[in-house]
Amino acid sequence: MTTSTPFVSVIVLTHNRLSMLKGAVETLLHQDYPPDAFEIIVVNDGSSDGTRTWLDQQSDQRIRAVHQAALGIPSARNAGIRAAKGDLIAIVADDYLLAPDYVSTFVDFLQSHPDARIVRFGIVPSDRWPGSLLSHFYYDLSFRKRLLPHAWPKSASRREKLRTYFQKLPDTPETISTDHRLEAAGAAAFRRDIFDEVGLFDEQLKRAEDTDLSHRLRERGIAIYYNPHHKIRHRYGRWGGDTLKKSYESGIYAARLHVKLRAQAGPDAPVSQGLLYRILLLFWRFRQAGLLKSFVLWPGIVLFEGAWQAGYLQEKTRRAFRRTD
Repeated sequence: MTTSTPFVSVIVLTHNRLSMLKGAVETLLHQDYPPDAFEIIVVNDGSSDGTRTWLDQQSDQRIRAVHQAALGIPSARNAGIRAAKGDLIAIVADDYLLAPDYVSTFVDFLQSHPDARIVRFGIVPSDRWPGSLLSHFYYDLSFRKRLLPHAWPKSASRREKLRTYFQKLPDTPETISTDHRLEAAGAAAFRRDIFDEVGLFDEQLKRAEDTDLSHRLRERGIAIYYNPHHKIRHRYGRWGGDTLKKSYESGIYAARLHVKLRAQAGPDAPVSQGLLYRILLLFWRFRQAGLLKSFVLWPGIVLFEGAWQAGYLQEKTRRAFRRTD
């Protein structure tokens, strides 16, 4: 820690997951950062499981609660940002477990990299339950794909492009990087003035709001730093049901984000989420897994991809019918 100790706000998002929230808050109460230099803002997004009562009973002065109706993740993010007093703002989910040096790590990083305005971290599963391992495998492949994007030569034939696309991903280098397509998520920490410059999260996107914000950041030339040397433990559902639900919702809001980006940038907007793309992505996942893993993980991967596609097609169909009314 440097001699200058900025005040930090850590925003915790929660909705009807009191047992998980308790675990996340407990890890934040044991940070090695000076207790008088950071606050924990828990945004209770319309929970009905006793979360409000538990928060109101907390005596630790670092904990502040913001209660609102169930308006969704981006609204909860924005409510936390508006309430935050810190010069640095981090946003975490209630299913994260934070290492004792989480706060000091991002503070040190931003202080030692004066040009950096955002830093995010890697995600690892917190346990070895089947659903956790499957969900993390599904998440991690997409993560690695965005970290090491394939470059398709403009002059390449369709066959060459497909061959490049289906190459096995190399091991991801454990180096700090801004040359990637990762979102400003993963327990990301922000300098506060970023939100004055690019605005808050789009509350119409209940999912994909971090993708939308990241798009706006990059349009402004604001780099998203990825620091792989610090890991965030993620508590997935034991049997994958939460990932199935999240995949379905992600499909719906990916379609809405697609429409938003097309409206802003025209038909050349860099979004490709059609059926053919998802089929290719499904087989790409199997290619990355290898024969044995593919055999074991096939049912779960198909379910997750199918849920995503169902949500995407549902939203596209809904919009098509609305246009014809």
